[in-house]
Amino acid sequence: MRIPNRFSPPAARVLEGHMAAGAGAMLVFLTSWVIVVWAEGTLRRLALFQSAYGSLLLCTGAYLLWLLLSSPLSCGEAARQWALSCGEAAPFSTLFLCFGQGRALGRALLAGLLTGAGKLLWAAAFLFPPALLLGAAFRAQGLFSPDSLWFLLAKLTGCICFALLGLCAFFLWVSLRRYELVFFYLTQFPGLSVFQVVALSARQTRGYRLKLAGIRLRRLPLLLFFPLVWPVPACYCLIGAARADMARALAKALDAAPIPLNKRRTRFRRVSKRRNRLAKRIGNDGAHPLRRPGG
Repeated sequence: MRIPNRFSPPAARVLEGHMAAGAGAMLVFLTSWVIVVWAEGTLRRLALFQSAYGSLLLCTGAYLLWLLLSSPLSCGEAARQWALSCGEAAPFSTLFLCFGQGRALGRALLAGLLTGAGKLLWAAAFLFPPALLLGAAFRAQGLFSPDSLWFLLAKLTGCICFALLGLCAFFLWVSLRRYELVFFYLTQFPGLSVFQVVALSARQTRGYRLKLAGIRLRRLPLLLFFPLVWPVPACYCLIGAARADMARALAKALDAAPIPLNKRRTRFRRVSKRRNRLAKRIGNDGAHPLRRPGG
């Protein structure tokens, strides 16, 4: 199946009658983020986390709290946007769909934790090497006098590392689009496990991650009219509709059973397969294949 190169549904169809629901969903996400920031700031003011280890622990807790708040909302918003892209009715209450179903809530929380951990690991892989080089370059500048050639070389190296850090940050942002379809598929394929949904999203977005990043970049000029208020929810609605259309287009390319191939097999399964092959060979010629003749 041919997947279209651009995913840009008509703006009039997206915005007509759905701006209020989109603005409400955006405000709910913003409120959850404000709650996380307020909780983190309150704990910092209590002076309970002054050490470096305590600060890291506080940041980790804030990130987990954000995942626990935003994951069920993201799942409900994905279901709402999918329904809108299909031309079906999707009220604002769809945003809170997971909170009324225990299994859906658990799947959304697990998906949020998996994608959050994956994003942290990818961020460490992309950003840690250039950040380490940048820190070493700045440290080297303090070892030489400002008039020496080594100082200029260290400064030039620092500029190159800074540019490299920005480039790695961009490619990290593009690479994280592998999780773009997780919540869409989580609601549409309830028979799949959460791990299979994450793997399916990574497989289906292969080759389209730059296009998924372009969906957001093409809508950014709308934010230049930020003082007019309306472009912000309009940008949110258009991005959501384009993501839902892309998720639907990529879902149509799946087989009848959209279960990703599991490349990992347990040791028990490998051993049992080997024993089955061995039993067939013994049954065919009556001799044990691992024994020498006359042994």
